[in-house]
Amino acid sequence: SILLEEDEMKARDLYWDTICNKSEDFATAEAQLLQCIVHNPFIAEPHLLLGQIFASRGQYIDAAEHARKGLALLCDWGTP
Repeated sequence: SILLEEDEMKARDLYWDTICNKSEDFATAEAQLLQCIVHNPFIAEPHLLLGQIFASRGQYIDAAEHARKGLALLCDWGTP
């Protein structure tokens, strides 16, 4: 799969907007992180943050799914 530069930039912008937003609006954060994953499915951080959001809501199955995916992506990045 090829990642287009515009998708990479959009994912980056969505991620940083989510991170820099100090509010506790988890619905907006969730939507932005899911869009980030659509634009760049190769980065771990959005999955890890979604895992935290879902865990805080008691959505443990969704939290585990995103945590697993995020950790797998981190391992992929560290493997030659």
